[in-house]
Amino acid sequence: MIAKDEERNIERAIRSVKQIVDEIIVVDTGSKDATIEIARSLGALVTAEPWEDDFSKARNASLRGATAVWILVLDADETISERDLDKVKSMIHDAGERVGGFMFRMRNYLDTPTSERFFFSKDDPYPESSCCKGWHEAGMVRLFRNKKEVRYEGRVHESVKSSLLREGLEIVQVDIPIHHFGKLSSKAVEKGRVYEALGERKVSEKGDFKSYFELGVQKLVNGKYDDAIGYLEEARGKNPGHQRTYLNLGAAYLKAGRLTDAERIFREGLQIREQEDLYNNLGAALEAQGKAGLAFEAYRKSAYLKENEEAYQNIARICVTLGKVDDAIRVLQRVIALDPGNLINIHNLAGLLLHKGDAAQAVIVLLPSITQKENTSKSDAVTYELLAWGYLALGDRAKSRSCLERAIELGHPKKAELLRELRNFDEG
Repeated sequence: MIAKDEERNIERAIRSVKQIVDEIIVVDTGSKDATIEIARSLGALVTAEPWEDDFSKARNASLRGATAVWILVLDADETISERDLDKVKSMIHDAGERVGGFMFRMRNYLDTPTSERFFFSKDDPYPESSCCKGWHEAGMVRLFRNKKEVRYEGRVHESVKSSLLREGLEIVQVDIPIHHFGKLSSKAVEKGRVYEALGERKVSEKGDFKSYFELGVQKLVNGKYDDAIGYLEEARGKNPGHQRTYLNLGAAYLKAGRLTDAERIFREGLQIREQEDLYNNLGAALEAQGKAGLAFEAYRKSAYLKENEEAYQNIARICVTLGKVDDAIRVLQRVIALDPGNLINIHNLAGLLLHKGDAAQAVIVLLPSITQKENTSKSDAVTYELLAWGYLALGDRAKSRSCLERAIELGHPKKAELLRELRNFDEG
């Protein structure tokens, strides 16, 4: 493990695997908090290494002290679930001589879906995913044989994969996730700047497809859309068959407001292979151009390829634009079945039901949101406001007034307007 200023996370990471490892090695690259003390208290051997703007150098420094036959690499903001620890031990025990490493499913947890394929947390068997909306995945080799020839390569987005393959060793993909919480942290912005600077150096040193693609994606994540377009266009020129380039390049054009370019890139990507995220993003580009009918078809194809919440939300919105309120209601009912805890979908459905004049059904939709959990957020305040209009339409002024008061108490974004409504109650 390499770490810097990870006092909030490192104990969780070490404890998650402590029972299956023989030794714990942490290379600290300049912590000013209690990271070192916490790691040592958990039995880790901690050494200090200066940070030299090179993740591989730091990783390889941590490998030098390892004495076991196999090496497991975790970051301080990652864990392996307890339910998977016996599987990890069995993998090592059963590995043939030619097996050099295991590729895990890296789950990067997020509160907001990205342009990459996104997995929602609903019905996920791992409690770790309950922290957020969902995750996107990437394969990553994190367990490998301790051989001096096997070392990390790459200043950023470092990996041991190339060195394993050069040694003629096999990499086995396994259905075990590593849970990465770092993108939920306030430190994510700072890390993004570090990755971008290192990515620029990697491009100047290597200039290959991978370095341009990685830097373009990082520029996109950091909100530098014009820069992202330049690097991703270069990546596309170097490897025109790589579909993820089209997904990210189109997203950069979309964010930059270049809608026809975004549409063109998404369509080119779909010529390689039909893919739900590309259809979703194509729909967004078409919708932004006012092409509601074409956007509807793109969103529908996304949902057909893979049932996903984002596509259903988009379809419902387009149905409203096209005046198909009943269709929008049916779609929102479907998306709520996929993710019952999403208040935005519940509010949208209730709002459409109220608009249609079905106040009783709107109240039925809203009530579970306030009876099944503690209500403390501004989103809960919106639930109470919608309930207030539902009860008012049903003629129950007392319940309507009570819900308005609760919405105000919870800090509703339109508090001033609700206060005026309360005065109308008092005057009426």
